[in-house]
Amino acid sequence: MLQPSIHPLIRDYEAAQDSVGEWFSEIGLVRGERRKQAIREALQDGRTPPANRRHVRPANWRAQEELRLAKAAAAVETRKRAVAERENEAEDVLAFADGVAAETMDETGQPLPDKAGESQPVSFPPQRKAGRGFAWARKAFSVIFERLRKRARQDAERTAAARIVTELADIKRADQAILDIARLLPKGLRTKVAQARRALTARIMVLERTTSARKPEPGPRDGRSQ
Repeated sequence: MLQPSIHPLIRDYEAAQDSVGEWFSEIGLVRGERRKQAIREALQDGRTPPANRRHVRPANWRAQEELRLAKAAAAVETRKRAVAERENEAEDVLAFADGVAAETMDETGQPLPDKAGESQPVSFPPQRKAGRGFAWARKAFSVIFERLRKRARQDAERTAAARIVTELADIKRADQAILDIARLLPKGLRTKVAQARRALTARIMVLERTTSARKPEPGPRDGRSQ
């Protein structure tokens, strides 16, 4: 009578698994987990054996898999919409910068007239102005332009103050020249020159005080902070 158990692979199921796993390893397949062996070893050592796998009916597995795939597809679609929104915002920022550079609108997004004084086409329709890209660009450009205006005012004040100082020095030199000439004049004329010079000296002192009070603080170009 035939005894199937005499075949080593039939007699030992784990050995059959090992043999099949070794055979198919060349194509990348891996032998299954040795769960039965782990259970036997745990029972022999007095440990709690690992829980048995819970088998899922194919219909239930398919339903779970369809749900998982649907959630993954929804997540991908959400990311796509977010990327598209960011791209639109970036395009709005670039369009805003182009409009300001081309002088078709100011830093607040308001259209500017052309050189002939005619109205130029609107760069941003109302629906685009409602986007975050337009708001970000308007805020950034407004801050930049305000800083540029402030720097221009400071430069103008420094230039004006320097010009006043130069002119004041010229006046002082002229006053000194008048004083030198007056020393050569007769006493009567020297008295008249002194009276006229007294008024001029008072004006110079007032001008010096005004210049000192209005002297602007050094800017970044002076190597010091504002």
